[in-house]
Amino acid sequence: MWGGGLGAWVTTSPYLSKALSLEPLVENCHKLLDIFHYSWEMMPLVLVILNYAGNDLEEASRKIDEGKMIINEYARKHNLNIFDGLELRNSTRQKMLSEINISGVFSSSMKLFCE
Repeated sequence: MWGGGLGAWVTTSPYLSKALSLEPLVENCHKLLDIFHYSWEMMPLVLVILNYAGNDLEEASRKIDEGKMIINEYARKHNLNIFDGLELRNSTRQKMLSEINISGVFSSSMKLFCE
């Protein structure tokens, strides 16, 4: 599916707008993976970010930081939490349930699971 490994993907990828030397691109990708403590599974995404940044580490780091800030702002604005499957947190959930007047039903049904 991917052809001949990472080298084939990088050199034939439609996401690369210009021919970049593979060695510096991979070196910078490794540096970004280390800087942000990302796993190897993030390598394709980091390669695309590096391409759009012209293989510039500072620009790619700035773009990654901007993306993280946007995601954090969205999660804060919509009261999301990665630990509960992107559902509303309890405080908002309780407020929402009380507004539609079923909080008593919710509380009694939760007792079944908590006992």
